[in-house]
Amino acid sequence: MSIQAVCVICAAMLTLSGCASLTSRDDSHPFSDGWRKGKVLEVGTEQGLRRAKFRDCRDDGTARPPETRYAYVEYRRTHLRQWKVVPMAANQSLRPGDVVYVKVDDCDAPVALDTNRSGSS
Repeated sequence: MSIQAVCVICAAMLTLSGCASLTSRDDSHPFSDGWRKGKVLEVGTEQGLRRAKFRDCRDDGTARPPETRYAYVEYRRTHLRQWKVVPMAANQSLRPGDVVYVKVDDCDAPVALDTNRSGSS
């Protein structure tokens, strides 16, 4: 087998393994429905968080109680890093470093803690 063929095979394997790592392994948060695994960078109030570079649910027109807390989440959408500010449920306790599932195009879907990988990634 030529060196060129080996390089092509290795590149294809790396590409496929990269695509596989993007999929959600949690059946209740399927990748095909828009769920992505992400990491909480900050938690705060409506006025206390920086603006998200991709989607900010504070700007979606939904009236939320002033005590609503938000999570600033970093995730991957295809091969690009994205950021989203999402509202948290009233009884939810997230910390920076928690691994979560976020539905990228839906501000009404609650951010969900990945119970298998909280705290660090």
